[in-house]
Amino acid sequence: EGYSVLLTASSNYKKALTVENGSAENGANVIEAPFTNSDSQKFIVTDNGDGTYAILTKASNGAAGLDVFAFSMENGGNINQWSYWGGTCQKWLIEKEK
Repeated sequence: EGYSVLLTASSNYKKALTVENGSAENGANVIEAPFTNSDSQKFIVTDNGDGTYAILTKASNGAAGLDVFAFSMENGGNINQWSYWGGTCQKWLIEKEK
């Protein structure tokens, strides 16, 4: 279907990024949760053409993406879902694991 699941290495690939409660609303938290392959754990990864990617959520039908809340640069800054507008807080680098 063109969706990706983002599993975390720290969980030995048993947990995935998840839009909390499968919400389509702006501000929904993105958490690490046990992998269930639900729609809340599916993402559309889109090349922005500048070396970065947008990670859009299936929970929002692709209208919202992963967003670093308030452009935080602090360790532990919150990741949530927000309507995609292409801001720097919504652009991601994707690299192969070394």
